[in-house]
Amino acid sequence: MLPRLTFTCIVLATVYLAHDLKDDRKVAVKVLRPELAAVLGAERFIQEIKTTANLQRPHISPAVRFVTRPR
Repeated sequence: MLPRLTFTCIVLATVYLAHDLKDDRKVAVKVLRPELAAVLGAERFIQEIKTTANLQRPHISPAVRFVTRPR
């Protein structure tokens, strides 16, 4: 008999499909939840960009731009 598992989902960001007018292509825009942005800051996403920068996988999109919004 298989053990019962409990999964917890914590949403850190929302990802939107958008169109980049400059490069004329579809892009994913990841927006960090405001309450987490104050705690995690930009460092969390900078590390994610560095970690995934050299990965060549069909389901991992490369980061092409990183932008912060002023408060």
